[in-house]
Amino acid sequence: MESPSQLNNDNKRVKDEHIVQKTGICCKCKVNINKTFIPVKMALYFWFAASFSAIAFIPVFMKHRGFTVTEFATIRTISIPLQLLGGVVSGIFADKIGRTKPIMMGYFIIYLLVILSFALMPKITECGFNTMNFTCQDDDFTLFTADYNCVALENNTQKISCSKISFRNATLRENQSNCIHVNNVYASEDIIAERNMLNNNSNICRYNLSLKNNLTENVTTCGIENCDLLILSCTSKLSTNCIENKEVWILIYCIAFIVYDVTRSTLFKLFDVTVVDLTVQHGSDYGRQRVWSMIGGL
Repeated sequence: MESPSQLNNDNKRVKDEHIVQKTGICCKCKVNINKTFIPVKMALYFWFAASFSAIAFIPVFMKHRGFTVTEFATIRTISIPLQLLGGVVSGIFADKIGRTKPIMMGYFIIYLLVILSFALMPKITECGFNTMNFTCQDDDFTLFTADYNCVALENNTQKISCSKISFRNATLRENQSNCIHVNNVYASEDIIAERNMLNNNSNICRYNLSLKNNLTENVTTCGIENCDLLILSCTSKLSTNCIENKEVWILIYCIAFIVYDVTRSTLFKLFDVTVVDLTVQHGSDYGRQRVWSMIGGL
């Protein structure tokens, strides 16, 4: 039967087999490197380096996506208590199953999926609208023209809608007072838009809008004979790279960012717990491993 001193010597010999001793060139000192923990050192360094780089990059990314500082600060404030809660719940679950690696890998997969979703989600630039007034050009009240900047409206009727017809510089009789606004709404399928450049040296174009199927029948009942008195008021989007349901996408970004923050902070904790467990199993020093995560965080 082996004595305790022999067992200690055997453990020391096994431990020494995993240690590489290197002598410095400029000084007579030796650096001990445990070969077993080389992957751990590399993982700590690269994970913490990448995570801390992402922390600095995320605000710039969110600003580029259209978030204001106030919106981003609000999301960050909401995520802080959820990060604490996520760490507690993960710790309880890891204690129940007695392992941290499966939980850590699950969080890591979720983390990668959230990062990928950030790249696929659109900007939250809200659509601006430009108001354009078109004057009537024919007695049928179906053709309206206006001169505007050539970028105000493209040859795409999906981006324009006309909501009312009003009278311009007209003194109406009492029986015509109810004809000032006609409550017709003209959707994109009711309008044909054409754009013609007036001058090659200018950026002004003439827009011709035609209403289909004589949609202004209600106007003719007012007894207005002069077509020049009529104005068609229309709105068009200022930008094509915008979204109409901005609030919905802000909520989606908020949920995704909170999940990102919770998984990232929990992975930090689980990584530390895993390294502590490995150092206890192999009789190593936790501080020597943890220093690599500190270097990565720089």
